[in-house]
Amino acid sequence: MGAVRLKLFADLRRRRLQSIAIALVLCLSTAAGTLAVEVLVESHAPFDRAFAVAGGAHLVIDYGASVAASRLAATAKVTVVTASAGPWPVTRAALGDPKGGLVGGLELSGRTQPEVGVDIVTPTAGRWWQADGEAVVDQATARMLGLTVGDTITVHPEPSGSKGGPGVQAEPGGGPPVGPAAPPTESGVTLKVVGIAGSVSTPDVAVWTSPATIRTLAGQPGPEQEMLYRVDPSATPADLAAAVSSITAGLPNDAVVGTVSYLDTKHGVDRLADLYVPVLLAFSLFALLAAAFSITNVISGIVLTGRREIGVMKAIGFVPGQVTQVLVGQVLAPVVVGALAGAALGAIGSLPALADTAESFGLPAIALVSLPVALAVAVVAIGIASVAAIGPAIRGGRLSPVDAMAGDAASAGPLAKALRRLGLRLPGPLPVRLGVSTAVAHPARAAMTLGALVVGVTAATFSVGLNASLLKVNDQLGRSSASPIRVELADGDPEAVSALVEARPDTAHTVAVGEGTVTVPGVGGVAFVGYRGDATWIGYELVSGRWFAGPGEAVAPTNFYTVSGLHLGDTTTLRVSGRSVIVRLVGETFETAQEAADDLVVRGAWADLATLVPSVEPDRWEIQPTAGVDIHDYWSSLQTALGSQAQAFVESRGRIDESFLLFLSVIGVLGVVLTAISLGGVFNTVLLETRQRTRELAILKAIGLTPGQVTAMVIASIVPLGLVAGLIGVPTGIVAQHLVLTYMGQVAAKTGVPASTFDVFGPLALLGLGLAGLAIGAAGAYLPALRAARARIAPVLQAE
Repeated sequence: MGAVRLKLFADLRRRRLQSIAIALVLCLSTAAGTLAVEVLVESHAPFDRAFAVAGGAHLVIDYGASVAASRLAATAKVTVVTASAGPWPVTRAALGDPKGGLVGGLELSGRTQPEVGVDIVTPTAGRWWQADGEAVVDQATARMLGLTVGDTITVHPEPSGSKGGPGVQAEPGGGPPVGPAAPPTESGVTLKVVGIAGSVSTPDVAVWTSPATIRTLAGQPGPEQEMLYRVDPSATPADLAAAVSSITAGLPNDAVVGTVSYLDTKHGVDRLADLYVPVLLAFSLFALLAAAFSITNVISGIVLTGRREIGVMKAIGFVPGQVTQVLVGQVLAPVVVGALAGAALGAIGSLPALADTAESFGLPAIALVSLPVALAVAVVAIGIASVAAIGPAIRGGRLSPVDAMAGDAASAGPLAKALRRLGLRLPGPLPVRLGVSTAVAHPARAAMTLGALVVGVTAATFSVGLNASLLKVNDQLGRSSASPIRVELADGDPEAVSALVEARPDTAHTVAVGEGTVTVPGVGGVAFVGYRGDATWIGYELVSGRWFAGPGEAVAPTNFYTVSGLHLGDTTTLRVSGRSVIVRLVGETFETAQEAADDLVVRGAWADLATLVPSVEPDRWEIQPTAGVDIHDYWSSLQTALGSQAQAFVESRGRIDESFLLFLSVIGVLGVVLTAISLGGVFNTVLLETRQRTRELAILKAIGLTPGQVTAMVIASIVPLGLVAGLIGVPTGIVAQHLVLTYMGQVAAKTGVPASTFDVFGPLALLGLGLAGLAIGAAGAYLPALRAARARIAPVLQAE
């Protein structure tokens, strides 16, 4: 055992560069795996963990402004209530977008303290507001508008007034000082951002500021009042419904304006979290495959480069098992170091990714690394490396002393010799032919190198394709290119608003929109959205079929077809109060319908809607300005013309877009790491190759091969594998992109995905990705090639 240990330590010292390369590959592989699995764990029940940390509210109830403070205080003493917070005033308002326009429909809260026993809010930057004119901005809103601590925001009242009814607002005790609200300017109330935070129970709150500011923005009759409750029991919707009944039993029928349960929020978060699973599993698999290919290649190379050494070991008395132990030890020592370092690096590196992941779910950006996960990934990586190493090591241990002492020539079979001769006959300069012949002379090693390169190209294609597709999904769902201006009716006359918009010379297209609830056989109540005028331009992407052409035709999202059992081309009857209309379904739209949380909506002609709901009037409009008109200039002049009749908005990125953008950052990091793993695998392979060919390279340099030609020869050895890796990896990555994106569409929004969403690679992009294998191979081979070119000739030839 002492001889084995001495030999192992001697080999590790002698092959320091090789050991460092092995440790680096395992470090990167384990780091990528740790990052992916940590985010995967974070994506499993993320709401439950955030809810537990924050002491979240089971129920959030908004009351009218007229409800007296004493009656609200009494609700906190109901038997089922175990803890409560509030009341504080809330209202709806619009924030000025620094890029121009307004982001409307946002909720503002007059919460005075971040920690009130229920739903603890921890600022991720800055501090909580302490005086009038200060505000804390929700993390998603801050990211959407590009806000940081120290910026100012302008808040505009909603045109139709506040959320609440008449009454006097009670002030929670113990909070920061409150006084007169910040004075409204001509463009709204200006507030300074002093903090950025997130709430697990009230994710819709965009801004926290002083109660006095809320009341100023709400106007008369005053803002609503919000209270948070923890209740017991709370496990089921029935428990929560019973709790709401108990809490509100003594209040007037119109006292409750809205109720949100934690189960509703949890459902939305968990549904979004399911998006991450297939992507992260794919990247974890890529990382493990890359490590397996690289380690197998390394240990095979050690056996090949050390054949004579193995022969000497056996000649002086090493038995097969001892030879195997030495070979495995040469790999496992740096593997263990690399895996543990990679687990630590991956755990540390996962902190921003975990924060982004939580934020993408609309949860507070609290990142907690799981040490058991990091250790488990390290153990798996070491296990895979052990399995990959043991086969070649056993084969090396079983070599006979005579065959081993014969060196590499004896190991070359008929196939390898034939492939080498074929490579030498290829057209091209001699160094290139020598390099190519070397690449094909060891089919098994070439296959392992090819596997590592294929993983890199596949990961790069998958990452780039998924990023581009998700960005395309943002555009398709938001429709901001086709319909950048939206108008919502406030206090005005719908016909007057329509006339004003249509009369503008800088309006290219406009359509008035209204809706009503209809009954569909087999489905029940469904939102029917009618368009008065041509709506073919508004930009809904179609999964299949076409847009409706007139009365009697309609389109609907995927989930409507799933729930109803109908198919494209079928007819169905829409009914309201004895009136009915038969429509043919001619298109399947790609959308997350704003009109219905479950996407049960039908879109059709105004004439059909008017038949079903004769009293219907437009309540919103979509507008496309003429080409060349600045969107924000159009919005500004239109809002001035509309006055208080309606509110115009520039279609901006919303929370779902932020989820995508945060998700992209995780995908991008993993893609880069996996490419680096492939590069490290190539580096290891070429390093071993040049070490094995030390004598041959010395002879070639002695007969006239220049250092530049040696470099070209070594890099050329990887060229065929890089080209083949591109041919295999690009289609594999595209298939993975299609499979994962299709799954994401089905899970996230119960929708099909249009073919155009997948079509993100042009000819040049495909060519570039196809050459990625060659680029990775050349980059990984460059340093070993320089080392071989600079090696001295005399010591090698003298040793002969």
